[in-house]
Amino acid sequence: SVYGENLRSASVGKTASFMVHAIGAEAKDISAHVTVPSGGKFPAKVVTLDDVTFQIEWTPKEPGEHSVDVMLADQRVPDAPFACNVGAPDLVHVRNMPRRIQPSKLHTDHSFEIDASAAGSGNLEIMINGGRVPCRVRELGSRQYMAIFTPTQSMTHTIEMRFNGEHVSGSPWKLPVEDRGERRQEMERTMSYYSELSGPGLVRAPVNRTAQ
Repeated sequence: SVYGENLRSASVGKTASFMVHAIGAEAKDISAHVTVPSGGKFPAKVVTLDDVTFQIEWTPKEPGEHSVDVMLADQRVPDAPFACNVGAPDLVHVRNMPRRIQPSKLHTDHSFEIDASAAGSGNLEIMINGGRVPCRVRELGSRQYMAIFTPTQSMTHTIEMRFNGEHVSGSPWKLPVEDRGERRQEMERTMSYYSELSGPGLVRAPVNRTAQ
């Protein structure tokens, strides 16, 4: 039997592996080859784990659907070749991610856009606050999406996004709930406080002499 998560999905630049269970076989009896979307073909590595279990390893170099063929004693194993969707998490681009959530905007929809057009095949997962905040995804076409969520609690919202199980660039994002106007006023008060304390004595003060 052949099994393992990376048999069906993998990520560019990350070692992909799956298992072959074969009673009475040796490593020399097993071979695997990967055909890439651009047309090339290369052998995968076979590693012996125990008397009946072998691990197949390979590293995807490009996104897209790969064909993985496994042979046992010169015979193709059942269901082979396997279609493995390879994605590139670094090529998933996120736009218009909110920097914060204003208290007055609680219970209203917030959104951001996702461009996965260059990332290849795979599964895109979005989780907000560990799944406690629902997120809806609307397809815009050409592997472009809009994610929509509705914050209801005055707490930092952590948005995690994974492609084929790997974090995309920038993930996770942390969105505090704060009022921009109040924050600006607080910064102005702080700046005013420091300006009132300005004077040469704040930089250096001679010993035994009153600073002005």
